[in-house]
Amino acid sequence: MDQVKFGLLIKKLRTTKGITQDQLADGVCTKTHIYNIEKGLSSPALYILEGISRKLDVDIVELYRLAQYENPIEIKDFKHRLKRAYIKMDLKLFSQVLTEYSIYKDELGKYDLQHYLWAKGIVENAINNNPTKALEYYQQALTQTREGKRLDVLLDLSLTWQEVEVINSTLVAYLQISKHEKALNGYLKLIENLKSHNLDYENSTYIKILYNTSFIYEKQNQLSKAKIYIEEGNKISLELNDLTYLYKYYFLLGKLYFQEGEFSIANQYFEKYLMLASISKNSSKSINCYLNTLESKYNYVRPSVSCYTF
Repeated sequence: MDQVKFGLLIKKLRTTKGITQDQLADGVCTKTHIYNIEKGLSSPALYILEGISRKLDVDIVELYRLAQYENPIEIKDFKHRLKRAYIKMDLKLFSQVLTEYSIYKDELGKYDLQHYLWAKGIVENAINNNPTKALEYYQQALTQTREGKRLDVLLDLSLTWQEVEVINSTLVAYLQISKHEKALNGYLKLIENLKSHNLDYENSTYIKILYNTSFIYEKQNQLSKAKIYIEEGNKISLELNDLTYLYKYYFLLGKLYFQEGEFSIANQYFEKYLMLASISKNSSKSINCYLNTLESKYNYVRPSVSCYTF
C-alpha cells in the first residue's frame, strides 16, 4: 500500500466529513499519529485503522480500495449515489449517475469495475429492455473476479455479496429471454450456496432471491414448492422489517390461497398487499389498478371503510 496515497485519502475523507484531527484521534490514537498517517509518514496498526474506519464511516476494505485511486472521494460519492438510486429503484437517476461515473471507469480496480459493469447491465435490462446485452455486461462483471469460470462452477464457490447481486441479475435476464429452467436451477443452487457458505445470508438480497424463485414456481403452477420460498421470504422480511418485497409476498400468498380455494385467507393477504402497496407505490392510480385486478381475477371484496393511503 502506498502510504502517501493512503494518508491523502484519510485526510480527504476526514475533511469531507468535517471533523478535525483531534476529533478523528479521540478514543483511537494520538493527534500526532493521525498527522503522521495523513502525511504518509506511518501506517496505522489494524486496531487503529478499525477506529479510523469507524469514525469515517468507511469499511476497512473499502479504504484500501479507495486508496489506489486518483479521485477516491468522487468515486466513493458515485458509488453511494448509485446504491441509493438502486434501493429506491429510481432507474432514471441510476442511469444518470452511471453516465457521470463513466469518466472514472479506466481508473477502477477489478472489484469496483465489476460493480460498474453490473450497473451497466441493469440499465440495459431495466431501461433499454435488452436482456441479451445486459447478460454480456454481467458476464464481463463476473470475469473481473472469477476469470474464465462458468456460472454453474461459480455457484459451487464461496461468493461475495457483490457477486451474488450480479448472479441474481444474470438469472433475471435468463427469465426475460425465456430460459426459465436455467434460471430456476441457478436460483436453487444459489440458495443452497448461500446457506452452505454464508452465515449471514438472511438479508435483503436473499429475500429478493427467494421471491424470484417463488415467482418462477408460481408461474409453473408448482404451488407447494412456491409456497416454501414465499413463506421463508415473508418470515425473513418481517424479522428484518424489510418492506421492499413484503407486499409482493403477500400478493403471491393471496394468489396461492385463492388457487387452493381458501378464499377468506386469500382475501386477508390481498388486504395486506394493498395496504403495503399503497405505502410503497404512493399512487392512487396504481392502487385502483391493483384493486380492479384483484376484484376481476380473485373475487376480492373491498372493505367497507377504505384503509389505503394515497
